[in-house]
Amino acid sequence: MAISGDAVGESSGPLVSVIIPAYNAEQFLARTLASVIAQTHRNLEILVDDDGSTDATSQIVQRYAAQDARIKLIQQNNAGVAAARNRGIEQARGEFIAPLDADDIWFPDCIAAQLSQMTSPRVGLVHAWSVFIDEADRLMSSCQSQRWQGGDFVPLVYRNLPGNASCVLVRRQYAQLVGGYDPSHRAQNAQGCEDWDFYLRLAERFEVRTVPRLLVGYRQVTGSMSSNLLPMKRGLDLVLDAVAKRHPSLNPAIYRWSLSNFYCYLALKNSQMGNHCQTLVCLQRALRLDHAPLLQVSAYRLGGGSLVKLCLQPVARRIGSDQSAWRRFRSRVAEGLRRVNPWYQPLTLATLEQRQVRDHQRFLRRQYERFLTRRFDRLRQQSQPSDRPPGLENRQRYQLEVTLPGKPPV
Repeated sequence: MAISGDAVGESSGPLVSVIIPAYNAEQFLARTLASVIAQTHRNLEILVDDDGSTDATSQIVQRYAAQDARIKLIQQNNAGVAAARNRGIEQARGEFIAPLDADDIWFPDCIAAQLSQMTSPRVGLVHAWSVFIDEADRLMSSCQSQRWQGGDFVPLVYRNLPGNASCVLVRRQYAQLVGGYDPSHRAQNAQGCEDWDFYLRLAERFEVRTVPRLLVGYRQVTGSMSSNLLPMKRGLDLVLDAVAKRHPSLNPAIYRWSLSNFYCYLALKNSQMGNHCQTLVCLQRALRLDHAPLLQVSAYRLGGGSLVKLCLQPVARRIGSDQSAWRRFRSRVAEGLRRVNPWYQPLTLATLEQRQVRDHQRFLRRQYERFLTRRFDRLRQQSQPSDRPPGLENRQRYQLEVTLPGKPPV
């Protein structure tokens, strides 16, 4: 029996349109939908865009839609994740848009906590912290917990600070104003940075707020990363080229720093896949572009660990022929150690959040963030007022017009 609107609290709070692009997503889609249904904010419409799947994706959505009237299936020929998100935005009725990838999950307070930060029409985007989860929904120790808010887009040129496509809440009118996601990346085999490009165009015009809580489970699937690295590099080039065209007087050094930061990201991904030689190559390229990674402890940990693992590869090959076998072996060893350790405490969201707060308060982390702030201050001083996109100087006009019901900003 379908759930009625009253049963799900349809009239309470603003309507939020959840947009889930799904392509051959049968493995995790049911868990993703369950996490949306469990949100404490009940006034949702859940649009799942089946992007030409050949598996049981549409059947899973139909099964859940039969039990929850808020769920709607959209079907289209395969056009890519950006086109699927844009189609969801076109059909959305909500005041706010909440994109969610079909393999990620939300924790129950995600939408409610983000809505609490939408306190002014000047705020166009709110993002929450994310924690990595594995294939079995188990929490991992890695998190994305950047503190970034205000009306300055320059730090976002340096790094995709939200970190993923499932952790943001956006005003629908503003998403339409900036043109939604750019589907042209797919034709250029440059997928992977469409969300970053979207956040940049929003941050150029509107304020950004952060919810300093782990509210999103960002799934990491073994073996799925290697094929995405080269398209992501092409996507980065497209994003930075577009920023350079919109802001011709912005100091070119920011693009060199951004590319260096991306090579650090590639080094981390190569390390996770067991490509330790490529890890060291990426770190070298990062340092040639920018010396800032030398101020981060993680760079030394990553480089030193890769050197040690590279030397131990002959031993590791005797245990497993590939990285997946080595990961399974390490998991079995770690599980055995946990069973015999009487002081073992499983990871929880609360402990991970406390750890993120402590990390932000540590001396070296604070000094590194101050170093970046001084860098960005110099860039802002060198940027000319004429370099700003339409909207920054007219923010009050946007604020007035978005308060009028049914009238989109111009």
